[in-house]
Amino acid sequence: MTWNKPLPHATEASQPFWDGLKAHRVRLQQCEDCGHWFFFPRAHCPACASRRLAWREVSGEGTLYTLSLIHIFHWIELAIYLCAAIIVAAEVARLIPAPVGSPGRPAQGLQSRFGKEQDTSSR
Repeated sequence: MTWNKPLPHATEASQPFWDGLKAHRVRLQQCEDCGHWFFFPRAHCPACASRRLAWREVSGEGTLYTLSLIHIFHWIELAIYLCAAIIVAAEVARLIPAPVGSPGRPAQGLQSRFGKEQDTSSR
């Protein structure tokens, strides 16, 4: 069976994030001037506007604050299931990922888990 769902496209700013996930590592940006952690990837710090940013590996652990399950059904071949969540990582950045698990049953003591998904390296 081939993957027929939309896939994310890496940008210049987000490429280190996606490269980290491929290596089974979670990397987030941290401002080298004010120390602020943040996600989504960007070219400047949202707290102080500095462009001195570093990618740092984080634990992958965090706290789930909210979860929303979204089902977008265009036709059977393109049914899309999204799980949007707000997770505060142990390093304090807020993420909006797609946690893996049973719908409606968020796990406590979250830890990142990597699976063998579609390789998007050619995108």
